[in-house]
Amino acid sequence: MKIVSDIPTKAGKRKLVMLLEPNEFVLVIKEDRHYKLGYPVEDIMASHILSEAHEVSWCSIEQKWLGNHG
Repeated sequence: MKIVSDIPTKAGKRKLVMLLEPNEFVLVIKEDRHYKLGYPVEDIMASHILSEAHEVSWCSIEQKWLGNHG
C-alpha cells in the first residue's frame, strides 16, 4: 500500500488516494465503535483494539507468530 495523496476537504473530511497491491484491501474503522469479528472467533472488539493491529506471520521453525516489519 502506498498513499498517493491525503487532502483535507472544506467539509472536514479527507480525500485519500491509495495504490494497493493486488492482494490488499482497505478496511475503514470508525473511532468509538465496536465491531464483531468473523467466524469462528465472533468476538466483539472496540475500534481502538482493531486500529492497533499489525501484520504477523507464522514461523514453522520457532512455532510462534512473528511480527512483520516493512
